[in-house]
Amino acid sequence: MRKTADDLIIKADLSLLYSILGEFVEISKLFEDSKDMVKLLQKLDRFVSIHETRCNDLLLLKDKVEDARTEYQSLSYKYKGTKEALEQLREAHNQLLNSKL
Repeated sequence: MRKTADDLIIKADLSLLYSILGEFVEISKLFEDSKDMVKLLQKLDRFVSIHETRCNDLLLLKDKVEDARTEYQSLSYKYKGTKEALEQLREAHNQLLNSKL
């Protein structure tokens, strides 16, 4: 699950990028029929989209890593408890064998 802090960071980044994009649109109006400005706006718009996608992918990956860590810790504790119980059982078995001999 995403954390609020992560969402706020992403929203702030995207807000800034969209603000810059909006300013470029306003500036581009000063340059009538400027193909270079249109190309620049298209590149900036593409960058904003790519950045948004990558940020969302990174947050998704971060969530999956956190879930995997939690699962690993759970299994690790379970395995540790099973291993300790097995050692205790072996000790009890050896003590029983030794007492019978």
